[in-house]
Amino acid sequence: MKDRLRIVLVHKIVCILFLLSGCTLLSPAFPPQEKIYSDLSEIELLQKINGIENAADTKEELITLIQLHGLLVEKEINKAKNLSAIADYYILLGASYATDPSEKQVLYMAAIAHAEKLMMQNEKFSNSVRNGIEPWDALETLTANEVDGMGRWSTAALFYFRECIPNYRRIFSVKWVNRSKKMMDRIEQLNPEWMNGANYFNLAIYYHALPEIAGGSRAMSAHYLAEAEKIGGNRSLFSWGKAKYIYTTYGNEALFDKSLNKILSASLDDDSAGDDRVDPYAWRVYFHREASQLLSKKDMFF
Repeated sequence: MKDRLRIVLVHKIVCILFLLSGCTLLSPAFPPQEKIYSDLSEIELLQKINGIENAADTKEELITLIQLHGLLVEKEINKAKNLSAIADYYILLGASYATDPSEKQVLYMAAIAHAEKLMMQNEKFSNSVRNGIEPWDALETLTANEVDGMGRWSTAALFYFRECIPNYRRIFSVKWVNRSKKMMDRIEQLNPEWMNGANYFNLAIYYHALPEIAGGSRAMSAHYLAEAEKIGGNRSLFSWGKAKYIYTTYGNEALFDKSLNKILSASLDDDSAGDDRVDPYAWRVYFHREASQLLSKKDMFF
């Protein structure tokens, strides 16, 4: 229950920061965009979102997108879709623009809070949580309509575990990974192909990250990675994850180079796939930047 209170508290802090400064901790001077756009109609808000999303490559644009999606949530317009987008952009802000672990924690917890708000749209789940059952123990009440919430929750928790918890404390914080696994297992039951293989990818990272004694499995990791690629094709997400987490572990420098150079060789503006397999633009920017940074410091890994 202590973790739930922390998530709620962090969410409230983030909301207050937005109200006071129009931004998160990352840039207090950023103007309060919700005031600028609050009078826009639904169509105008959607047009503004589409325009920014198609070329978002800055921290400020991600913050604006969070605020615009938040206005649609306030207007009770497609709440699940917009809460999912908010959670996703909080994850990306934490991964791409925050550097301090405590700052990342605020953003990942905000993502988790919005993912839970999405899941709370399900009345049975909401009643269970309000009666004291933890979200990860009430998943049987959720349906395919809430898969986005579980996916964003598990993704944010995995980022939190990898980027905010020091190595020496991870053995005492494995609960976050286990909670994520419960979410991923439920997604696999309801919509195994979620986000074109993203859940399978998360499962691959889960089995790779844990030691064998705690449930890790190199074979299971390879299995789920193959399933992800079967569905999602050549997503930068997969190339990035294999290079950053798998090839560095096993000392495979050649495949590390190949995966990251593959990301860099792809155009950010290339939507030729046209089949929904291409990562959203803002994430493509993140993967490009990560590929460059990882290659520039690969001596640290090999």
